[in-house]
Amino acid sequence: MPDDPAVNQNNKPIEANQPTLNTSSKKPAPLRKLVPFIKRIGTAGFLLIGFTLLVIVAVYKGWRQPPANTTKPKTELIVVQLNDIYRLDSVRAGKRGGLARVVTFLRRLKDQNPEVPVIVLHAGDFLSPSLESDLFRGRQMVDAMNFINRVAPLYVVPGNHEFDYKDDPKLAESRYLTDAIRTSNFPWIVSNIERNNPAVLPALRDRVNQHLVQTFGNIKLGVFGLTIHGVQSGGDRSYAPISGDYERIALQEIEYLEGAGADLIVGLTHLNIGDDHELAKLKQQHPRFRWIAGGHEHSLDREPDSSETALITKGDSNARTVWKISVIRNGENIDVHEESVPIDESIPPDATFTQDIEDFYRMKVRNVRSYMDTVIATTPNRCYNGTEEAVRDNESDWGDFLADTMRQAYKGIPVDVAVLNGGSIRIDDTICDRITFENLERTFAYPTRVVLVKLKGKDLREHILEDSVASKRGDGRFLQISGVSFRREPSANGTTLMKDLQIQSAKRQSAFDDDKTYVVAVNEYIFNCGDNYNFRGYVTDYIPAGPDLRSLTYTALSSQVKNKNPILGRIIDLPAYIKPTATPTPKWQVLSGTDRRCPKSP
Repeated sequence: MPDDPAVNQNNKPIEANQPTLNTSSKKPAPLRKLVPFIKRIGTAGFLLIGFTLLVIVAVYKGWRQPPANTTKPKTELIVVQLNDIYRLDSVRAGKRGGLARVVTFLRRLKDQNPEVPVIVLHAGDFLSPSLESDLFRGRQMVDAMNFINRVAPLYVVPGNHEFDYKDDPKLAESRYLTDAIRTSNFPWIVSNIERNNPAVLPALRDRVNQHLVQTFGNIKLGVFGLTIHGVQSGGDRSYAPISGDYERIALQEIEYLEGAGADLIVGLTHLNIGDDHELAKLKQQHPRFRWIAGGHEHSLDREPDSSETALITKGDSNARTVWKISVIRNGENIDVHEESVPIDESIPPDATFTQDIEDFYRMKVRNVRSYMDTVIATTPNRCYNGTEEAVRDNESDWGDFLADTMRQAYKGIPVDVAVLNGGSIRIDDTICDRITFENLERTFAYPTRVVLVKLKGKDLREHILEDSVASKRGDGRFLQISGVSFRREPSANGTTLMKDLQIQSAKRQSAFDDDKTYVVAVNEYIFNCGDNYNFRGYVTDYIPAGPDLRSLTYTALSSQVKNKNPILGRIIDLPAYIKPTATPTPKWQVLSGTDRRCPKSP
């Protein structure tokens, strides 16, 4: 049957010489060759062939391209971060913290994640200072951390308080830091100890790791450690030369750990938060550097990670709040998820830790100091607040009491103002209803002798009080005060300003006078340039360190209403520091040019 003639839009045949709607005068040669083939197989056949070709192309492309990632994200490692722990037991009247609760938390994590490794990173400060460290020189904390290490592998960086011990071969305490390192069953990591310095302690040179590279499950973890150098206390210990070139050393360590194939790189640091901020920027060029587990500030902090900065976390002191970090593999990517965890009454203490460590050392303390539970004074229906949030950030009524007491150092010398750095108040607890010798000795972990100085009002205001007001959150240099009052106001640039400074006395309040010379009581630590206060640069006349504030506080407390309840025990040996001494009124001395310089650490 002949083909139908072509027709136009009016259903009339198109003549051979009449142009069609196609703008081309001729079909391309390949298409002209296909026309007879298409006519033979029909339209349906042609479409079937086209569909088959499309399937073949799709299969080919699927074979050439890697398959889409359908693997579910998987937690490969859980890390619990601790920092700045000075007590074995709990604080806040037993409601917060406590290493026995930390042990329970670790056991729960392991039970809930049986196939996931769980480890602990400790960001420094544990050997000292505390009531126990005064007696056992940190051995109590090494025993506690060895116990934790048996539950979950533990890694530490030393903090500044690990170097409280002089470790001078000429002194009896020369063995304390060395013994702590040698008896630790967990690794110490610090990258900025100058190991080539001939004066470095052999235990620091030979037994402390520069970095860690270890595989946990399917994650190869790299850790470097940085500890703060000793500018805050006049210089490093001679046996522990520490480099303050943190960024250079961190970069060197990160590059080493990258070369070692680490999937995740962590900085374990005991530094000021400002230094951590600078280190976090190294992530821009080194994306495997994901996290800084930090300490030193004593208060919970978090700086989230970004494309340009690593995550920074710091926990509350004494394990009141810790960080749980989940390391998750998502295909080729590794994610780090952080979660703050309050360690509170919802977590029961581990019974074995309580018995073997906490109760054991509580008994040892009382064997040495049987007077610990003796009541000095009663404070019915009130609590003094000695918590770290109070003494390091705000006015504390316990800090007020201590600062007021400093002004009574010498009966014959009126004192206008007293200042005490919050970091000298170590109890981190509330003191309710009664005050015992344990409360007193936990408050003062160090000798806290009182120095009297004469300061021009302008220097006291600008270089001491305003410097305190500018302290960052959780900083031990924040001052508890007596004899003055002021307001703190936020400024437009984010800093805090001191306003309406007044002199207070028992009878009246008066304007502060920049031109007047005031007598100021100050604790010896900050007089000697501790916490970067420079009293010596502005003082001329002074009375050197005299009575210890612990003794003064006992005297002030014991003169209050006596305890009416019977004391357990009939014979109690009280400490020597309560013995009253007849201190003659001292004479003012002139601070010479040489003495105006900050003393160096021994």
